Amino acid sequence: MNEKPYAIVLGLYGENGVGVVRSLGKENIPIAGFHSGPKYPHAYHSRYLQHQEVASDKASLLEKVVNFGKQQQQKGAIFCTDDELVTLVQDYAELLKPYFILPLSEAGNLNDLTNKCKMLNLGKTAGFKVPASAILSSEEVFELDFPIIVKPPHSVGYSKRDFKIIHSREELCTLREGLLKRCGEMEVESFIPGPVENQVEVHTYLTSSGKVLFGGMLRYVISSSEKDLASLMASVDESIWAEELVKPSEKLTRLLRFKGALDINLKISANENKPYFYEVNLRTSANLMLDTAFGLNLPAIIYYDLTEQDYSPLMEKKHVMGKYWVSDRRVGF
Repeated sequence: MNEKPYAIVLGLYGENGVGVVRSLGKENIPIAGFHSGPKYPHAYHSRYLQHQEVASDKASLLEKVVNFGKQQQQKGAIFCTDDELVTLVQDYAELLKPYFILPLSEAGNLNDLTNKCKMLNLGKTAGFKVPASAILSSEEVFELDFPIIVKPPHSVGYSKRDFKIIHSREELCTLREGLLKRCGEMEVESFIPGPVENQVEVHTYLTSSGKVLFGGMLRYVISSSEKDLASLMASVDESIWAEELVKPSEKLTRLLRFKGALDINLKISANENKPYFYEVNLRTSANLMLDTAFGLNLPAIIYYDLTEQDYSPLMEKKHVMGKYWVSDRRVGF
């Protein structure tokens, strides 16, 4: 039996699953990993996992997680590595609460907070520049500057393939009815011009004492759409620090009051050279290993904070700028 409570990682797929497990494991934190669904559980064979299970579906996953929790003497902290699992924990919070510390928000239901139709308002309230927006069924949508990007209101049940860039009012008239029938109400935003390399991420956490920590900031350097050797394996990100993003990121983190990591996404407009906020993910980023290597190890800090242990030694590390990380998208674990 472990003296420390477990960190329970839900979702072992891809860079996020691998990154959370590695970040926790580097601090010798006991980890139990659970996975379900068709995606390959890359972190399943990690040397850092002390317990791992794969379920056939979400119902079986919940059963396995709860059974594991019942066997523990202390409540472990749950880490979700994708949006579906964030929603799963919210929907079954009453079932999980007796056995685990959950990544929930004191500001409201996560399904409501992550609605893309409301997310831009949160970003604007926090002080970020945001693109002009409207809902698809409204007539205001025709007043936006084109091109526009149309998004489903939630990530769960949809993918990036359901996002659509529309270049003219005529094209919108042709497509609008079909989009509403397929997806229901959708968020529409003026498209932020610029290449993928203009993407910026800010990773934060609100501690139990009310302090906002920055795991790090990054900018994409090479996107996986480029046909070169590096991007055939992965994408490359660079550690940065943008002082202008600190205050709005802190305010957004306080507004959300989420007991877990935040992945704040922005894009630098090619026209203005200014960052625009477009979404926040209530989970770790797939690029979190850049923070663990050259910033703060947020998964470990979150674990220690939520389980009421001392994380101050992890705060002694300084952020290092101009460092690069190859995200493990197609590289063996």
